[in-house]
Amino acid sequence: MSFRPLYRRVSLRAAVAAAALGGAVLVPATAAFADTVPATPAGQGQQATDAGTLIRTDELKGGLTAKVYKHGDQHVYYTAEVLDGAKALGVLTAGGGYAPEESKVFGNGIKVTLDFTGAVTSVVDAGSDGQGPVTPVGTLIRTDELKGGLTAKVYKHGDQHVYYTAEVLDGAKALGVLTAGGGYAPEESKVFGNGIKVTLDFTGAVTSVVDAGSDGQGPVTPVECVATVTKSIGAGTLAELSISPSGPSVVFQGADGKVLGQLSRLHPALPASAGFLGEIINPSSTAPQLRTNMEGGGHPASVTDFPKLPKGCSFTYATTSGNSTSGEGTSANGTETQTSQTSVVPKGSVAAGAEVEQNGSPVLIAVGGAAAVGAAGLGFVLMRRRAAASAR
Repeated sequence: MSFRPLYRRVSLRAAVAAAALGGAVLVPATAAFADTVPATPAGQGQQATDAGTLIRTDELKGGLTAKVYKHGDQHVYYTAEVLDGAKALGVLTAGGGYAPEESKVFGNGIKVTLDFTGAVTSVVDAGSDGQGPVTPVGTLIRTDELKGGLTAKVYKHGDQHVYYTAEVLDGAKALGVLTAGGGYAPEESKVFGNGIKVTLDFTGAVTSVVDAGSDGQGPVTPVECVATVTKSIGAGTLAELSISPSGPSVVFQGADGKVLGQLSRLHPALPASAGFLGEIINPSSTAPQLRTNMEGGGHPASVTDFPKLPKGCSFTYATTSGNSTSGEGTSANGTETQTSQTSVVPKGSVAAGAEVEQNGSPVLIAVGGAAAVGAAGLGFVLMRRRAAASAR
């Protein structure tokens, strides 16, 4: 009796089974690795000409109106189209990557302001010729007596986005104006009169010192207890990080030089409506850090060290230890570093056993396993065929 047909049937069945098994394993593995192709980041295709969504129409002074539009999802900003009846007079833009607020004078001296929250205000700017206000627009909250017989009238501006101005006077003569807070720097200082240095900070507080020996170009008092560095944080934005006895502070500036926001020890985080992440980590510590993210959409944030307080100087508040728990930061030489690890978990039938570790580590296991199974099946077929041939 011949057994050749039986051997042929067994060999054929084994070959078919091996091929089917290899195909069943290899196809999902291939699909799984296809799933690792990165998707286009959210918002990358958004057009700069986004028309926005009309959220309301505000009635303004002087019979004007403002149509307020909201733009974007990740980086929200607002525009306000100012109209006199049906006639468009101009557009204001604020928030996101733009300045925290924008003001213009329209019509018969109506100053309209849009801030980064989408709020619109209007005031009668009497005396303006359309170039801007002549006198500070705001609420007078007090008048301070300064050194050298000077005085400062302190004004508060805004509701959501508060800032202050101080008009410095010598008797009835106005010498100049200081501005701080809101979208401006945390403090501003100038030397007036006979060497009187006046400083306004973002809380509205005014101080004055005799700057003996100054020729009006600036203070001659020691500044060795202040250290400042400037870092690029992306999207054309600069962050000026300062450390002083009163703590850390940050001023964000856009590519056009406009101030986009500021942070301090007492106000360590930007609001969500600012359009980007900015916060001081451990603001009351001896080693604070700045965390920023200009992209969002899952993009890792960057962490930058503040400069060290100079030797011989001390903080004016109780400090804590300042070790960051983040894996991102700056190295000792000031170079920004980012530490991240990416894992890819395939979909489909090999999801439980496959993992890819990038940056030079092994590429595991599913495809190699599938290839091994396929090779084993083919080897089995060849061995059976050889055994059959020798039996003949």
